[in-house]
Amino acid sequence: MDSGQQGLRIGFVTKTPTTLDFEGDVKIIVVDQNTSTLPTGTAVANDGSATFTVDIPWFFLLGASYRVTPKLLVTGETAYRTWGDVESKETEYYQSYYGTTARRVSETNWIDNWTLGVGLKYQFSPKFVGTTGIVSTTHALESEYKTVASGCSDLNYFNFAVGAGYMITEKIEAICSMYYYIAQKETDPSGNTYERSLLGSVFGIRGSF
Repeated sequence: MDSGQQGLRIGFVTKTPTTLDFEGDVKIIVVDQNTSTLPTGTAVANDGSATFTVDIPWFFLLGASYRVTPKLLVTGETAYRTWGDVESKETEYYQSYYGTTARRVSETNWIDNWTLGVGLKYQFSPKFVGTTGIVSTTHALESEYKTVASGCSDLNYFNFAVGAGYMITEKIEAICSMYYYIAQKETDPSGNTYERSLLGSVFGIRGSF
């Protein structure tokens, strides 16, 4: 949606809830030899298949961009996710070692979270563009439910990215991006202090029709 002001554009996107199924392998690590015939620390890799089902909740995104010069574009966005509406997640797994199928439903204890991001896009030439940005995301789990094995969405984190795009043809663009994810250090109720960081890259081809 164009705001009517020269150089400024504002847009809004929403996504309805979606159910996703993730499939993978079960890996068992025995942690208490009193409950198993296997020694403590024994790992049984690829012991069976598993399906993890989770409902991705409502997602709302508000964004704006302002063209400072013909070559420089400044963008900003904020997103809101209603994770608090997801009351539970379900896991079903078959363990070939034991020859059984189990189904587990776990409470999520999730809360709604926010994302706020800003970025820059610069057109170096008709074929080459550079991008950079930073995104801040709040945690989706209250501290009383955190554990040392908490996932990335359970922490407040920042994501720094820098990338480039090259127009191979008028409608085909090669893109690459490097990103650095870092979560703020937190301590769970048991006294375990933990933090997370990740360095990664994305490469791809994007086309228009």
